[in-house]
Amino acid sequence: MVEDYGGLSAGTVIAPGSTLDGITYTSFNLGSSTTQAGIISNQFNSFTGVSLGADQFNDAAEFFLGGNSFDISFAPTYAIGVFFNVNANSGTFGILTPADNASTGSASYDTSTFVFSFWRQRQRQSRRQSR
Repeated sequence: MVEDYGGLSAGTVIAPGSTLDGITYTSFNLGSSTTQAGIISNQFNSFTGVSLGADQFNDAAEFFLGGNSFDISFAPTYAIGVFFNVNANSGTFGILTPADNASTGSASYDTSTFVFSFWRQRQRQSRRQSR
């Protein structure tokens, strides 16, 4: 599954509990913002012309601030990758899962203004003993 938000229109609000393309947006943790939702934004660099932003204070800003986060759920998977559109040297960005975590810094971009964080489930190795 790939979610690039290209099928959605700018300004679409994603309320907690909404499911789009197989991803349920469980919660948005936007600190003191009076709104706690996501929004599809066309204000910043993206791969499709739109991206997921944070609906800060009823659309006063459409980006995630430091310390903001969101929780999602979807069908079981073996790998997750996320591009974060960030300012250079603006911190560490990552993915937290029940199994493990992955993060990346922002000292250099992976492409354009994006850093990429990738998590993959570790495979258990079985050993066969010969007799």
